[in-house]
Amino acid sequence: MDPNIKFSTWLFVNSGNPNTCKKCDDYSGDEYELEDPDDLLDIFPYGVFVADDTFACNVHPNCACHCVKQSDYQKI
Repeated sequence: MDPNIKFSTWLFVNSGNPNTCKKCDDYSGDEYELEDPDDLLDIFPYGVFVADDTFACNVHPNCACHCVKQSDYQKI
């Protein structure tokens, strides 16, 4: 494994809205270990980065759930 490749861990954070949909409830707490943060778009194709460490998932219209970067690291 190339030690120069950086990975990051992203956590799905449920909006906490009492009307949160079942799909977002199912994602709640999921962690994604990614080499490229853009891979979040493979999981959430309508998502958008709103900051370097925050990704709005846009699972459905009016979705307020997001993924937050937890850490950056290198695999050894």
